[in-house]
Amino acid sequence: MNPTEFDYSSIGVKSRNLSPEEIANTARGDLSGFEATQHLITDHQVKVEGESATCQAHVRAIHFLPNEDGDSIFEMGGYYTVHLIRDQCDWKIQRWKFRILWSSGNQDLFKLARATL
Repeated sequence: MNPTEFDYSSIGVKSRNLSPEEIANTARGDLSGFEATQHLITDHQVKVEGESATCQAHVRAIHFLPNEDGDSIFEMGGYYTVHLIRDQCDWKIQRWKFRILWSSGNQDLFKLARATL
């Protein structure tokens, strides 16, 4: 399976090509230390052009981790842009990009969450 270009550079994560397993492991490593998270993805705009498609959707991500160092919540909002290609009867993600538009709360929660693992 071809790797996916995974781009979270708008939040300081270097864009790179990852296998599906690496994407799952990255998400697990980034999110497992939180007590709770919620990702709301809405307003999907899909354009299909032959054997390729693009989907753009708004996202609001809420991360919760009680701690003694500050606020227990960090939120961010933005949008995903996902490029897909048709592979026989399936669609495969070719590129996945997150673009942040706003954030609020304790930005150190990701560091604290990783430290709990």
